[in-house]
Amino acid sequence: MPLIALLLVLPFGCAPDLDASEPDTTKADLLKKTTNMSVRLYGIMEFETFGIVFRHPTTLEVLTVPIGWMLDSFRGFREEKTPTQTVTDQVHGTITPDGQWMTSLVFTRRITHTSPDDGVFYEVTLKNVPISSFENELITANEIGSDILKHVEKVSYIEKSYSNGQLVTNTVLVSTDWTKDAAGLAPYILILFEEGEGGGLPPC
Repeated sequence: MPLIALLLVLPFGCAPDLDASEPDTTKADLLKKTTNMSVRLYGIMEFETFGIVFRHPTTLEVLTVPIGWMLDSFRGFREEKTPTQTVTDQVHGTITPDGQWMTSLVFTRRITHTSPDDGVFYEVTLKNVPISSFENELITANEIGSDILKHVEKVSYIEKSYSNGQLVTNTVLVSTDWTKDAAGLAPYILILFEEGEGGGLPPC
C-alpha cells in the first residue's frame, strides 16, 4: 500500500530574525538515516457495494517501503508480484526541520489483478503527526483514539473488477467512524521508520 513544507509568511518590509536560534536537528538527522517505513491506519469504516452499505473494522496500510531522503522530504516505492496479483505500495511526505513532526504523509496501495485497472486501490493523507519515539534503529509515530481525526486529512478506497468485459466499480468507502470497535479496540495511526531491511508492521 501517500508532506507539506512549512511556509513562513512575513509582512511586507519585515526581515527574518537573524538572531533566532537554529532548530535542534538531532532527531531529524536520525530520521534521515532510516531506509524504510511502514504505515497503518485502523478504524471502523463504512462501504457501499452495489447499493448495500456495510460497516466493519478496516486496516489500510503499506509495509516495509524502501525510502530515500532529500532535505526534509522522503519518498518510497515497493512492488511485490505473485501469479495472481501485484501489490504496489508508495509513500511520500516531509518532516519539520527539528524532526518532531510529520507535516504531511501520503501513502497508497494498489492491488491489481488481470489489468492495472482491476483491483483494490486506496490512498490516505495524514498531516501534523507527532513523532513520539526515537529508540535504537526504530522511530515511531503512534496516535490512538478519536483524536486521530485531526491528523487524517483524506481517505479514499475503491474496488473495481471486470464483468462481461466491462470494468465496474464494486465497492467504495463512504465514511469512517473514529469510535471504538465492537471488541473495544480504538482507532489508531502507527508509523514506523526503520534502518536496514526491517520487518514492517506485524499482522493485525
